[in-house]
This record gives sequence, structure tokens and C-alpha cells, in this order.
Amino acid sequence: MVEKIATTDSLTGIYNRHYLNQKMAKLPLQALEQQKTNLVFFILQIDWFKNYVDYYGFEKGDELLKTVSKLVVNQLKNVNGTVYRVGGSQFAGTSIDKDITKTLTQINEIEILLNELAIPHALSMEKIVHVSIGIVIYDQFQQFDFNELYKKADRALYQAFETQNHKAIVIDKRHSN
Repeated sequence: MVEKIATTDSLTGIYNRHYLNQKMAKLPLQALEQQKTNLVFFILQIDWFKNYVDYYGFEKGDELLKTVSKLVVNQLKNVNGTVYRVGGSQFAGTSIDKDITKTLTQINEIEILLNELAIPHALSMEKIVHVSIGIVIYDQFQQFDFNELYKKADRALYQAFETQNHKAIVIDKRHSN
């Protein structure tokens, strides 16, 4: 029970940043390198979340966080991914696989599915809730540094947010490219 409290976000019920850090510290790096596996890591942020909460209130903000977390979890179930709440309106996700095509498709569909929900957001340009996503594809496990990986995903997230085109920005850090 204590471990669940320490590793789970109390609002959304998904894993938290503490658990993400634990999981990344325990990655079987040598096995992943030998199997020529890729790690897809992403950070997703609800755009203009503070404005949303200021306008609609904390209860609606909490509902939005739960809705987005469920959507992301459902998308990553199909690719054996894991989702974490890492900050106020930020989520992270991981998926380890040889073929990343399906994972990237599932992540990109998050924005499409969110658009279909058309959750009102009076203070955004399009008047509905959107997300920005920064993705890093990684296979260099001999030099694995999770902090550096996180920074790269955060930069990609910032780029996605700045362009305001509601698309994921991908940074591909594989040897083969």
C-alpha cells in the first residue's frame, strides 16, 4: 500500500514521476542494446491548462487531467507502453519495442482523439483543448542518460507548443539514422 502511494498519482491513478525515475534507473540497458530495441519516450502537455483552470475552475481542471490521462493510457495499452503524470498538466510515456511505427501512430492519434472529444476551452484560439507532445526515439543504451533524454523530449515539447500546430515533434536519436 505504501509503495502504491509513493509511485502513483493520487488524482489520475497512473504512475508518477518518482516511479518513472525508478523505472528508467532499472532499464536492462545491455539487453536492450543487444536486442536492437528502441525506446520511445515522450512528454505531453495540456496546452493553456492554467488558463483552463482559471476560467473553468479546479474541479473541471481535475476532470480534464483524468480525461487526458485515460486517453493516453488507452493509446499506449496497444503498444505495451506506460504512462506517468510528471507535473501539473504534463504526462510522460515510455514504450520499448523493435518496431516503433505503431507506437508513434498511437501517440500521434492522441491529439486526433482529443479533437474528437472537442472539450471546450474558451481561452484557446480554437476554443477546444489541445495538447503538445515532444517525442524522442532512442537506441544508444551504452551511453544512456535519462536526464539528457528528458531534456531532449522537453525541448521537442516546447517546439511543438511554440508552433501551435498541435502535432508531435520527434527527435530521432537512433544510430541507424
